[in-house]
Amino acid sequence: MHTYCGTPTYMAPEIFETLESKIGYEGEAADTWALGVCLFVCVTGNVPMITAQKQDAHFSMLKYMKYDDFWVNHE
Repeated sequence: MHTYCGTPTYMAPEIFETLESKIGYEGEAADTWALGVCLFVCVTGNVPMITAQKQDAHFSMLKYMKYDDFWVNHE
């Protein structure tokens, strides 16, 4: 897929990368990411990150498996 659509907070990182690289992304994987964000919001009442980009501090914590640091910021 090559379409940039959705709410940035819920969009998978590969959708943002598609804008830069023009490679495309898998729709099912991107939808699974969005579902995970929805479930996170339902359970915690907070969004996990502003956007799923490398520059987002919370996304970086997840990407580099710093889970304890991530959860400290979402308590």
